[in-house]
Amino acid sequence: LADQVSDRTKSSYICSSGVSVSGVLHVGKLRDIFIADLVNKALTLRDRKSNLLYFIDDFDRFKKAPKDLPSYRSFIGHPYSAIPDPCGRHTSFVRHYLEGFLNALATLEIKPRLIYESDRYANDFYSKEVKTIFDNRDKVVEIVNKIRPNSEKKFEASRLFVVYCFECGK
Repeated sequence: LADQVSDRTKSSYICSSGVSVSGVLHVGKLRDIFIADLVNKALTLRDRKSNLLYFIDDFDRFKKAPKDLPSYRSFIGHPYSAIPDPCGRHTSFVRHYLEGFLNALATLEIKPRLIYESDRYANDFYSKEVKTIFDNRDKVVEIVNKIRPNSEKKFEASRLFVVYCFECGK
């Protein structure tokens, strides 16, 4: 991959990966991270400027409480970024579980720049794209259903967006 892209006349490259942090992160989450990191390192070895970005999907909706945290069922429906750290040391549930994962990545000499999706949504980073999808939701649904012809359940427009309530947080 690095050979394929480094022939281009770009001054810099971005290699990225990401994950939804829904609890303890495990080695199975590393595949995409390894690919992005290895391409990033290969580009750097070819004297190309490259940045490794890691997108933290902490604005996803909390769907299921971990078995060891049954009291967290009350947070179902909230964004992960709004759920408190079970130990009280971090700013959120996600940052609690992310810490160990990032420490493990550091031992592998993988040091991405972190981008938290909750920050981006809070700052209207995706507003233009969200409006475009909303305005074209029927076409988006048609395309999704076209590329998933064998899916037993048809994709519906209601699945395109997750809306959170300002009052209750769900």
